[in-house]
Amino acid sequence: MTIAKNKNKILPSLALLLLLAILQFESNNHVGCCQADAFQPQISVPATSARASRSSSSSLQAVREANPSKLSKLQGPLQDALTPGHWLGRFLNLNSRAVTWEFSNKNAQQVSTAIKDVFENLSQDQREKLFIPEFTIVEADAQKGVHIRAWTKKEWLDAFDVKFVSSNNGKGCTAKTKFYATGFLPTSIPGAPIINVGLAFFPFVSPGPNGKLLQDFRLEKLEELIRSRLNSL
Repeated sequence: MTIAKNKNKILPSLALLLLLAILQFESNNHVGCCQADAFQPQISVPATSARASRSSSSSLQAVREANPSKLSKLQGPLQDALTPGHWLGRFLNLNSRAVTWEFSNKNAQQVSTAIKDVFENLSQDQREKLFIPEFTIVEADAQKGVHIRAWTKKEWLDAFDVKFVSSNNGKGCTAKTKFYATGFLPTSIPGAPIINVGLAFFPFVSPGPNGKLLQDFRLEKLEELIRSRLNSL
């Protein structure tokens, strides 16, 4: 009887220690995956970049082949729907950023199309510098908005989300834009969406290049690319 009671006390303690070890390991990897590339040069956005990338068949082929693992593709939609990493992250701004983009003379349809074009025509080099080697465009619509699942090399799943509000009598629009981490563990780990729910209130940071947070860096560069694309129309 005493042995059984001791087991009941020891097993939860061992499970807790194991969980803490996993958290420490994944935390170190999460920071390291971005810091390792922190000294890469920033993305240059020439005025003709959208046209140039559109004409590059090799870049388009690379985008088509940029798919996450089967497990990540299977678990991604569930984690994207739950987004436990965003529950607390949206308030701390450590792995989440929300911005507003104003387009006075471009309507929601034009902007949503431009966003889709920019992602589909990202070169291999641009995807690497944005830490988006793999992504899936879930939705790109003027009414429903834009939603994209973006995986890092180690398959942490982040989400890019845009909602549009019409302005200037329909001639322009406001794009309410967010880029955020969906969970602490990458979707390549079995059961990650459910485990991440249990880790929802465990704060973590997503560092990016040049001393910036990753989502700030991504949004800054994507805005440049999107505006460049719209100006080329």
